[in-house]
Amino acid sequence: MPVRFTPGATSAVLQGAIVGRNSVSYTVGAEAGQTLKVSLKSSSPSISFNLYAPGRKPGDEALA
Repeated sequence: MPVRFTPGATSAVLQGAIVGRNSVSYTVGAEAGQTLKVSLKSSSPSISFNLYAPGRKPGDEALA
């Protein structure tokens, strides 16, 4: 699912819920020097977030 920014915007907020062992993937475009900030909230201690290099995907080695 691509993250879309409105013209002139410097941020985007995505909200939703993931139940059980499900997952969701987002595609974000960025230029050199830009920063990605992610905030996750969960009642479960087993929440995780992976960041992949361009051309990589779940199942490949994550950058973070």
